[in-house]
Amino acid sequence: MPEEKLSKIFKVRSIKQFAGVVVVEAKILLGGKDPLSKFNIIYANLPMKERIQIVVVINDQPISWEMAHREINNKTKLGEEILKVLIELRIL
Repeated sequence: MPEEKLSKIFKVRSIKQFAGVVVVEAKILLGGKDPLSKFNIIYANLPMKERIQIVVVINDQPISWEMAHREINNKTKLGEEILKVLIELRIL
């Protein structure tokens, strides 16, 4: 079931494995939405187990989806940096 829900949001481009970590490159199918809205839609559709996974590393600090959600929605400086990096990485 979660795979069907995610397939409406992501189109997988490639799957690679580095040092035991699976990296999935995917295109987000949410055109026309601002980055904050895209992030919240993606987060809302992530399975609970995925939310603890690292989505980005900033200043050598691993950031999980949960932490990113908290920081972004609380409009902190770190949240702004997380959004910026997610946009640069074309996750958003």
